[in-house]
Amino acid sequence: MTITGDELTLRIQATQIISQIIELDEQNRIVVRKANNPLQTLIYERVKKIFKNK
Repeated sequence: MTITGDELTLRIQATQIISQIIELDEQNRIVVRKANNPLQTLIYERVKKIFKNK
């Protein structure tokens, strides 16, 4: 896969999306935000796999 365009802008936009769907718990673990709508919940399920691999 190749990304064309401004990589910085892509990273900023991705971070903005992710920051709206996650929260940190008391142990600073990433958890799903309770107020997420169904689409945000689906996005979280995909993003969660990335964070577990790191």
